[in-house]
Amino acid sequence: MVDVDHHSTGDAAAPESATQGTSRDDEVPDRTPAAKAAQARCLAALEASRPRPTTDEEREQIHHLQQELKQAGLVEEPHVASWLTERCARRYLRSHRHHYGPARDALRRSIQWRLHTRPESAQCQACERNPRAHTYRRVGYARTGEPVIFSVFAGGEDLVPRNNVEHLMVHLEQSVGSGARWPDRDPYPETYIWVLHFAGYGLRHMNPAVGRACLKLFSEHYPERLRMALIIDAPVVFRGLWLALRPFLEAQTQDRLVFMSERVSAQAFPLLFPPELCAWFAREFREVHDAGALKCKDIWSERSPARDADRQPLEVLFPGEGKTNTEGTEQRA
Repeated sequence: MVDVDHHSTGDAAAPESATQGTSRDDEVPDRTPAAKAAQARCLAALEASRPRPTTDEEREQIHHLQQELKQAGLVEEPHVASWLTERCARRYLRSHRHHYGPARDALRRSIQWRLHTRPESAQCQACERNPRAHTYRRVGYARTGEPVIFSVFAGGEDLVPRNNVEHLMVHLEQSVGSGARWPDRDPYPETYIWVLHFAGYGLRHMNPAVGRACLKLFSEHYPERLRMALIIDAPVVFRGLWLALRPFLEAQTQDRLVFMSERVSAQAFPLLFPPELCAWFAREFREVHDAGALKCKDIWSERSPARDADRQPLEVLFPGEGKTNTEGTEQRA
């Protein structure tokens, strides 16, 4: 966990994927020391979570995992078979530090959960009843290719743990899970970047039950999916809740959290996000502080870079990696 407004850092080498084709000095003018620290911390988090190809040892473990689960009769349903990809098994292995038994048991639990819950076809019931229930949604893509998800406390009216878990599940499935537009295989993205703004955070949000329930979902059924979380303007009163939730986060996940102020984010974001998404965040950050704008805001119909990107074929989003046919089925180029 890094608070870039209160910690200094030396220069960090930028991952190639984060800066390829980008002139950072041209696009991030007038960088303050705090912004430089934020950029360095973000680059360090990206480097720590950089996608790594499957090793020979992992490939052997993955083969045994898939065979054992098939022999146990757990992969008979088509939606489970399509979910249990090489990368899926790899994520569970890496999450459990390549300990075969714990990774296998975690996969078993997730398969049972998927058979019971059917997340690939679920809808957020709370949002269907009240479109202002939750704010967590995909808004664009990072320079590194990952989907970017945004949420803010202001405007979200539902605090029921079960409802929040269902909402996260639905949007994770749509962003990087079974509902993603690309297949779960290298080199397509398997992780996402989360931007969480604390505007509107108050006493009603300090019940740790919601946070614990969400962290449980992330760790048990979506391991190794978070590339980085950018936490904006977390107030001092959040410290107590953070101390209660922190033990539920693995050290490698904590290393992917970067705390920064909204002021600093304006200078740090151009390193991470393309101009259209930076402009979207600038408008959004103004609105989250405007009570009048929030009352009439309809986040589910507003335009965002993600909606624009969804109209583009995969070969435009990921040049040279794949193409879609007229039915929308991805084919390898």
